[in-house]
Amino acid sequence: MKARHLLIDTILGHAVGAKAEQVILRIGRPPMLVRSGKVADRLSGHVTAETIQTAMSRAGESMEFKYDGQVWRLAASWPGEGVALRFKGRAPSLEETNLREEMLDAILARRPGLVLLVSDPPDRRRYLCQAVLDHAAGQGSIVLSVGEHPGADEVGRILSVSPPARTEERVRIIDQALALSPALVSFPQVRNGNDAGLVLDLVRAGLTVLASLPGRDGGDALCRTADWFRTSIDRLVRDKKIGENEVTRFTPLLPNPA
Repeated sequence: MKARHLLIDTILGHAVGAKAEQVILRIGRPPMLVRSGKVADRLSGHVTAETIQTAMSRAGESMEFKYDGQVWRLAASWPGEGVALRFKGRAPSLEETNLREEMLDAILARRPGLVLLVSDPPDRRRYLCQAVLDHAAGQGSIVLSVGEHPGADEVGRILSVSPPARTEERVRIIDQALALSPALVSFPQVRNGNDAGLVLDLVRAGLTVLASLPGRDGGDALCRTADWFRTSIDRLVRDKKIGENEVTRFTPLLPNPA
């Protein structure tokens, strides 16, 4: 029996119903719905070149399109093979993570504070960042995301700024953060030493920072970023912005929810 051809609207309808954050479409294969970094479902039917073409045409130059009022982004493409679509309009709720509310409230109460997310797998760190920001905003707090956040344009209390491309841009972000006085500053992903330096500068300015580290797992994340933070701390000591006895202030809390 020939597998049925699935239209893009049919696929996205199933994805919304399954609360999937990502849809993997490969020609000749069933669509895969991904939730919380795991395959939640494989639909009956197959993806065709027409399905892929429709998705890419709708995305256009903006790389985004709406389905039923919700925004999907073209996250990846494999020429001649398929695409990955990522749901941009919904972040997970705190209830969808294993982070207890009382633990989070204790973290947010610390000023200044530094929290590094190193949980495994990498997608989970992003989901945790989003859930924490949404929870804080839901409590009436102003929160700032250094990088894209799905709700930044729709939730008035979640503000977003572009990550710094150069060292001098860190001053602009620090000034913005101090003017807003957010309850929390979030880094959906610390990408390099410049970002690590900004994280420490924001903590020194008296703010609480939640930063998600890159890496395959917790150990890889810490190994990959240790030199970035160590170099930034050495710079602060060298420039006499902090004393040797103050280095322990930057010993991070490392939550790793089971």
